[in-house]
Amino acid sequence: MKELKSLIEKSDAKCPKCGAFEKENLQKKGFRKNKREEIQKYYCKKCGRNFVMKKMLNKSYPPNVILQSISLYNKGMTLEEVSKTINMKFGVKTYPRLISYWMKEFSNICIFRKIRKVNFGKSGFENPVFEKLIEHKQPYLYKYHNLKMDLFLTGYFYRLKDYFKNVTEICPHELFLKDNIRSSQIKIDLGYKDKIEIKKKNNYACKLAGLALKMAKTNKQRHQIVQDFMLVNDTATLAVEIPIWLNTEEIEKINSEFGIFQDFCGNPGENNITGHIDIVQARFGLIYVLDYKPESEKVDAVSQLFTYALALSKRTDIWLRNFRCAWFDENGYYEFNPNDIILAHFNFNGRRQFPESELKKYVLNEKAKNYFAGLNFYKNYNKSDDFFRKQRK
Repeated sequence: MKELKSLIEKSDAKCPKCGAFEKENLQKKGFRKNKREEIQKYYCKKCGRNFVMKKMLNKSYPPNVILQSISLYNKGMTLEEVSKTINMKFGVKTYPRLISYWMKEFSNICIFRKIRKVNFGKSGFENPVFEKLIEHKQPYLYKYHNLKMDLFLTGYFYRLKDYFKNVTEICPHELFLKDNIRSSQIKIDLGYKDKIEIKKKNNYACKLAGLALKMAKTNKQRHQIVQDFMLVNDTATLAVEIPIWLNTEEIEKINSEFGIFQDFCGNPGENNITGHIDIVQARFGLIYVLDYKPESEKVDAVSQLFTYALALSKRTDIWLRNFRCAWFDENGYYEFNPNDIILAHFNFNGRRQFPESELKKYVLNEKAKNYFAGLNFYKNYNKSDDFFRKQRK
């Protein structure tokens, strides 16, 4: 049987008695072995306590075994196929009933299981995740979930589905190889920032990230692990690492209307903005543009995420009023309405009145939510009011 090394990261270690962190007072003292893994032991120089740090308490199997089993099942394998694959990959002994137990134990977080149950029962199905490696100065692994797109991107939002399916073909890849302005470099003048409401929450994105990060051995792995886990195991994530861009003509038009990007324009004909969105979700009649940011409470990602949402709106012809933005980690989720920036910037730059013909693009009509097939999810996949109340928190 293969020895499975401890999954403890340096930054995770914390004394359970006095709360000291490893950088300050903790010393590694070898490993404690059980029959399936090695777990790092620590000595706290501050309070004299010896302890171990397990990422998942009361589990005899490592997090990678448990969470990859759940992901493989939600990708379409049967319980028998999952057990066989995991046993070969990790050199452990699992069985279908154990996999089923893990699925039920984490079903309140990994809720794609509900969709699978309605559509396929216990039968297996083809992996619904499409992926393609895109070389844009550095490699980006673009992925989207076919099944969720077919279920939820209907009606008005079919254009987003078309974009996901065709972006690798229509993307002007040459733009991404030039020294363009990156979306992450954008810093919009937010002198009117008091008009932009940032709502702090702790929602399912945080819970999914917290669970996924139990598989990360290094900080470098965190982004992809969180993205992949959410894409496969939640009901909202549609695609990850989505390329987006704004060309010169689009930027000049935005500047003429709102003046938002005027500080980032160089010489005529050389203005392009490019980027890759971490996560795009569809939830309750809105498209959510998300960015995973470790230590999210210290980050201000308003400008970056606004640029993402605006670019995706331009690429799909879906009005910006249908978008929301957020950055998050396992501890916090920070959401804002990108339309507030458009409306505030218009007033901030001295315009007297927003044209009525344009206003409807940035102010949500609640009736527009009827377009969204997510309402069918409420009707068909789960009729529990308690479940959906939790989703809205």
